[in-house]
Amino acid sequence: MFKTKSLSTNKKLNYFLSFLLMIAPLIPVLIIQLYYTLFYCGDSNLLTFSPQWSDELSHFRITRDILEYGEPLGYYGYNGSHAILFPGVWSPLRELGYVLYGLCFGFEHYSPLVANILFLCFANLFFILLTKPSNKQLFLLICFNLTSYCFIYFTFSCMSECFFYALAIIACGILYRLQFKHTSLFFKYVVSPLYFLLCGLICVSLIIFIGVYFLIIFKKYSLRKNICLTTLLSAICLVMTYMFSISIEAPYPESWSSPFSASHLNSIYGFVKKQMVNIPTNSVPVFTYSFALFVILCCFCIYFFLRMIRKKDARFPEMLCVTLLLFGFFGALFIMYPSESLWRNLLIILVFTLYALILLVPEKKLFCLLISCALIGTLLCNSNCLNNVATHHIDKNFVYDNAEEETALLHRLIEINPEKGKWENTVLIFSTNYLFLPTGAGINLYLSPKINIPTEIGYAMVDVTLSKYDDISIALTNAGYIEIHKDDTYAIYENTRYR
Repeated sequence: MFKTKSLSTNKKLNYFLSFLLMIAPLIPVLIIQLYYTLFYCGDSNLLTFSPQWSDELSHFRITRDILEYGEPLGYYGYNGSHAILFPGVWSPLRELGYVLYGLCFGFEHYSPLVANILFLCFANLFFILLTKPSNKQLFLLICFNLTSYCFIYFTFSCMSECFFYALAIIACGILYRLQFKHTSLFFKYVVSPLYFLLCGLICVSLIIFIGVYFLIIFKKYSLRKNICLTTLLSAICLVMTYMFSISIEAPYPESWSSPFSASHLNSIYGFVKKQMVNIPTNSVPVFTYSFALFVILCCFCIYFFLRMIRKKDARFPEMLCVTLLLFGFFGALFIMYPSESLWRNLLIILVFTLYALILLVPEKKLFCLLISCALIGTLLCNSNCLNNVATHHIDKNFVYDNAEEETALLHRLIEINPEKGKWENTVLIFSTNYLFLPTGAGINLYLSPKINIPTEIGYAMVDVTLSKYDDISIALTNAGYIEIHKDDTYAIYENTRYR
């Protein structure tokens, strides 16, 4: 009788912890809102959230363009370039989650914040259903969700990182279920591979998970045959997703491309030094958290991997996969991306690794890891999230100052029409906020230090405080543009070939 009651109590606790894990991504947001209300402007709240950074603005606008027109009416890109198959700057699949949210609830300025919370909440829900974690594992996962700087930081942004984290969490759950739980043939051979392929099409880095899937599927074969089949099929999937990626995304400027393209990097030392030292000021908190978490997880992976070899633990193959994934993902990003993108994208595999470690090694030593994450996350959150990200994104006075007047003015000056051509509906941007431009307008950011104005773009928007403003104005005039508006913030130019 006593045993039955104990099991019932344990089950209720499991349900409670599962529910708490599901809503855990929401709790830090509410705490930040309370802190912000008490110590900052009381009339600002989560509903006054608005994107501010250039990448955020592009994500937000592309999602809104897809919801209203099916695709942007102009070309997104850099320095007059654009993608081959899609007018946006990234794959439209990257906006898939936000588009689905917009179809269900509409898409306002605050929608990315709410969508980010929902992505993480639903990812935790699917993870719970797939893995059935114990109470101890649930507690560790809750601790990570409540103290994770990457979750808190990118929830308060219009970037797609939270969507990627959600995909990685679900991928971890699927792989764990395939390895340790009974699954139907439909889930094993249809749902799972389609999910991993979709992840790769959304973000090419995520295709790495399909390699682990093949290892699990072919585990009945000999090790040599398994590795050969996994390597071959993974390579095919990687080439497919990479070719899709380069045809559907606008080419990055040369300065943003792989560090190997820099001609002055004539040694391995120079390459490594550039990756480790050249961190933009606004990315220091993300770099610090990502680097610290990477070192901690590497130490834990190596420790548990070596211990499992010595003790001949049954979960040695799984720990080998997690360790190789962590180092392999880091190595690929280290070669492919410049420092800022490297440390930001690395957080995807770090989230996956920590979830996997909690499942595979449910021991007290992991508490040290969680305490470290909590300390780092809390310190960085206080110094960066509260005073920078949250302030700039939900401060009503900062975000909505003259918003209605700006929107009306820009809609009057810049005419975006589905009947026009793509270039005519494109605006060339020179370092200015383009949040309030008409929906459908293509945003082509000019980032080259050399002023070489494209002649086919319909409009140009220039920050008048730029040191090179006079040179840009002369170049635009020589390229056939005329000034149609100028104030203390920006100037608008129109291409005379379309008048």
